[in-house]
Amino acid sequence: MRTLAGWSVILLPLVLAVAGYLAGPSLARMNYTVELAHELTVGGAGAARAAGATVSSVVIGGEREDRALAFEAAGGVAAALRQRAAAVVSRFRLGAAALGAWCGLVVGVGLLTSSRRPRRREYEVDHGQCVACGRCFTSCPKEHERLKTLGKGRRGLLVAESNQ
Repeated sequence: MRTLAGWSVILLPLVLAVAGYLAGPSLARMNYTVELAHELTVGGAGAARAAGATVSSVVIGGEREDRALAFEAAGGVAAALRQRAAAVVSRFRLGAAALGAWCGLVVGVGLLTSSRRPRRREYEVDHGQCVACGRCFTSCPKEHERLKTLGKGRRGLLVAESNQ
């Protein structure tokens, strides 16, 4: 189990970074520049413009076609828009990969720490099992330390108890 958790610290950031890199273009579609470049490249306004439509005649087609036609009517250069959109997509890819790596690292370290058992050097009472009977008192490490500071050993405690 420990080796699996150890590998998860290494593999999860890599896998999620690759997934983030691949998801970057889809996430970038939320950006206005990328969406407008996609509309100009794929269709909508291009098909309407080929049919000889104007901005006012494409209103039935929807808002997307209006934006693309308005961009072209304003004298926008499609090549420059595509270049800006490509820069935005590359930033989204880098950001999504970094976010994926960070999330993978957090989950991997969480799995690693949850798989570790703490090493105990001292006796600890299991409070769920303890019924407070007092039988473990003479074997308690804390009691041994206390007796050493008093100058009595375990034998001295038993002798003192039997004399009473």
